Amino acid sequence: MTTEISRDAIEASVNDIIDTYFENNSVGSEPVITQVLTSSTTWTKPETCRYVKVTVIGGGGGRSGNGGTSSFGTHCSATGGQVGGGGGTTQGTGGLGGSGSNGDINLKGQDGQSTHVQYNAPRYSNLAGGMGGSSLFGGGGRGGYGNYGSVAGGSGGNYGGGAGGKGETSNNQNYSGEGGAGAGGASIKIILSDNLSATETVTVGNGGSGSGGNGVVIVEVYS
Repeated sequence: MTTEISRDAIEASVNDIIDTYFENNSVGSEPVITQVLTSSTTWTKPETCRYVKVTVIGGGGGRSGNGGTSSFGTHCSATGGQVGGGGGTTQGTGGLGGSGSNGDINLKGQDGQSTHVQYNAPRYSNLAGGMGGSSLFGGGGRGGYGNYGSVAGGSGGNYGGGAGGKGETSNNQNYSGEGGAGAGGASIKIILSDNLSATETVTVGNGGSGSGGNGVVIVEVYS
């Protein structure tokens, strides 16, 4: 059985970690700088930094390629979602979601949905493409539908959403259709200033080819 965890619950857990670390220190409770990094770059530590909260999201899988890995230095990372299966005469299975690692909280991206039959008749079947998986920020693309032809699924949203699979009409019940792609994983970590280098390499994973949602790295600086 899979347990769904809301984003609010995750944020509450992170805030508990912050309070535990700093309840006896005079550190501000609100970030003084919030940086949303949507492309790979070099991050420079501000002089007044006491610690950072980093949120890393991998790229969402696309309809023809896997999403890329996002990372903040060697501190934490999150892999991208995988492309869904199927097409041709094969009924599609959903792609796997990516995984976070090395964080205080690590989350798996939602798997893509498999194809399902919309309409079944003796000589043909309409199959809906699978929905793309949602990341911590949502963004799973809708599945396409079969209507005497094929209709592409929706694009994965930023940040880290998986693309929806293509729907198909299958003659003589030779099932086809594409499964939705998986979403990017997530990792959230509190890092003390003493454990940070003057600069850190930031890698932001691209969405997989075929409309996967791009990943992101969010750095909140506390002084």
